[in-house]
Amino acid sequence: MGSILKEGGFWSGGWGFAPATNIRLYVVRDRDFWENGTPLSDVSGGAEQVTTDGGGGFAPVVVWESAEPLGSGIRDRDFDVVADVNRNGQFDAGDVVYLNIGTGFTVQGPPVSPPLAQLAAKTHGSFADTFDVTEDVGVWVNPPSRPLTPYQLVAKYIVLHKEEWSAGDPLVDVTGRPEWDMMRYACANQYHCPVWVGPLRPGLYDVIVDLNANGQYDPGVDILDDGRAPGSDPDVGAGFRVRGDVPPLNISVGVSLPAVNEGDVVNVYAQITTGAGRSVQGTVVRFSIVSGVAELLSDSATTNERGIALVGLRATRRNQNIVVRGEFRRGDQSGSAEAFLRVRDFGELQAVFRH
Repeated sequence: MGSILKEGGFWSGGWGFAPATNIRLYVVRDRDFWENGTPLSDVSGGAEQVTTDGGGGFAPVVVWESAEPLGSGIRDRDFDVVADVNRNGQFDAGDVVYLNIGTGFTVQGPPVSPPLAQLAAKTHGSFADTFDVTEDVGVWVNPPSRPLTPYQLVAKYIVLHKEEWSAGDPLVDVTGRPEWDMMRYACANQYHCPVWVGPLRPGLYDVIVDLNANGQYDPGVDILDDGRAPGSDPDVGAGFRVRGDVPPLNISVGVSLPAVNEGDVVNVYAQITTGAGRSVQGTVVRFSIVSGVAELLSDSATTNERGIALVGLRATRRNQNIVVRGEFRRGDQSGSAEAFLRVRDFGELQAVFRH
């Protein structure tokens, strides 16, 4: 069964059914999993009835004349189309769901500024605002608007929560480097592969999809999950929370590029925030090479008003993985984090490696 959103209306066609069969098409709210016996409640004004031809197919028909969101929440834009083969008004074995894995389709409005969306997800595709330390975190892009080009390479960042995000803020991923994904001309994007693999660190985090892949936050361009998105848990105040005792101060360390050539210089960032998401200024961060051979242009830096400490790193030997650590001590508080960098060999294909 295939579907298309056309001039504000939603059309659906099908193939592979039994010939000369009457089928009802329901437009329903999106569900992550469909179970037998689930009632079908049509949101479009009434189910459409079609009859398959001699080959078991039917031409696209309008199943929702004027598609629109059913509310202001994130999930109020997401819908499925169900072919009720036995016409009993409920989902049963033998019925068909369009794109059963993930969302069937999303009714999209004009872009908002800054773009806000629910992004953090369990790796089976369910959005979430809280995680246990043993879980994995995925980033599921179900955007309110899609790129004009069919495909766009973007970077997914999980970062320490900030009370306010400003233009040009560096993105320092808590896993040591961002994950890359292809934003397709479709409603659902990759969520099967985790972006942050447990054990997680307790605390508050934001998720940013860096659409122009420049390593910084650009309001009106990048997509942000920071707790202000409609439908988010108002008690979270961040993209998501990892349950547990949150330390008073948090640190993350990241590099400006995940893979470089021998001789290249990259930026190594450390970010320090309070547990509530305020930037911590004036704290010395000491950097060291934990694994691999490279040259740090400085072994320490002090956090600025954005909570960022920055040093340069020169790749001095090809064909290796480098681990760089940043650590701080402020009063009786201390912490450390690591980032990962690949120095390419000659003739090496570009690839993302997982630590």
